[in-house]
Amino acid sequence: MGKGRVTRWFVEPMDAGTNESAMMDLVRSCGATEDMIYYRKPDNEGVLHDVVEVNHPFVARMECNAVKFQHRFRVFTQAGNGVMRLWPFGNQRKLSNTAEAVRIAKELAQHKATAKT
Repeated sequence: MGKGRVTRWFVEPMDAGTNESAMMDLVRSCGATEDMIYYRKPDNEGVLHDVVEVNHPFVARMECNAVKFQHRFRVFTQAGNGVMRLWPFGNQRKLSNTAEAVRIAKELAQHKATAKT
């Protein structure tokens, strides 16, 4: 274990669909409350973000489901009393190239095509 430093995790939904599904999941799984929501919280570059404090297992679950449910979000961490920083391992652009992402994209395209007819 590190030097007793606590790392806090934050999720910033990038669209309304992600926001809605993430908030419902947070309430269901973590008992999320209003005090876990931070409006206009600055990051290490001074940019303001509307974020929700979550635990690491929630971040892992969101990343696993990002492609399947087309979630768009950013993850930030804050070590101790330091500033909030963008988490470099949460780069979702790489997920779009995985075999699972390609397979799901094809299925979604086929489903949309059959729904139109």
